[in-house]
Amino acid sequence: MSVNRMDRIQIALEHFLSQHERGEGVSLTDFLARAEYADLRPELDRVLVEIWAPQLPVLEGFDVYQKLGDGKFGSVWLARDQATCQLLALKIVRQIGHADVDRHGVVHALNCLSEADREFFAVPRKAPRTSQDRAGLFYYYETECADGEFGPLDPDKPDNRPLTLEWQIRNRKRFNPIEVLAIGERLAKGIAILHEKGRRHFDIKPPNILIVGGRCKIADVGLMASFDRVEERRYTPGYYFPLDAEAPNSPRHDIYAIGKVLFQMGIPQNLWVKKLGLCPRPQDFQGMAPVSKGVG
Repeated sequence: MSVNRMDRIQIALEHFLSQHERGEGVSLTDFLARAEYADLRPELDRVLVEIWAPQLPVLEGFDVYQKLGDGKFGSVWLARDQATCQLLALKIVRQIGHADVDRHGVVHALNCLSEADREFFAVPRKAPRTSQDRAGLFYYYETECADGEFGPLDPDKPDNRPLTLEWQIRNRKRFNPIEVLAIGERLAKGIAILHEKGRRHFDIKPPNILIVGGRCKIADVGLMASFDRVEERRYTPGYYFPLDAEAPNSPRHDIYAIGKVLFQMGIPQNLWVKKLGLCPRPQDFQGMAPVSKGVG
């Protein structure tokens, strides 16, 4: 009788933890590299890192307070630079799965964006650095802090959350046309800068647009890559241009995604957030009554 996938994951977890209890264990990175676990990597990556990584990362030069959230390639933490006493966000990416995709994108951003360009992007202050703990190798980099959902981020608060455009869309009745145009202009300028430099973002969507000092900034630059680099498709469903679905490097995906974001801001929320979720498709609106042009 064959052992099903969940049983294999459970057996692998028990094997790893029992080895460490006996003092015989290998590093988490080496354990996950074993051939017999190749098809289980996505689940084991997530579960073992969650179990085995320290509750709070320990990094020289930083006081780390709490996790702000998890992303596609890593976790983001609220921290303070001990030298400057400045609050910042630390992104930590484990050396597993597709971690190098994020690292390459960050290096691209640092190399191609000038100080003036960074007005439109939440980009790292320095190149990624490598460290290690009992869960294995990881790299990290720091970026500026976003505003908080309910005021500035504060280490003394137990549940800080960075303010994103997604949160604003979900918690406001609607945006007026002037706000939609202003945010659209900022996003378009930012993406135009990338495209002029032969890069594209790959994942424009409301959760990846941070509010920093009251202004929108495009985040998650770790996905950035050049037009001529062959990549697996990493766009979020609903945010890539359907007519270019077989051309993942097309710059039109970024432009289409901006249009989708502005659509979500401009349409009264009761028409799509509750009924359709955050990724409405054109076919979802067939048969619905037309929306009035006045959305302000």
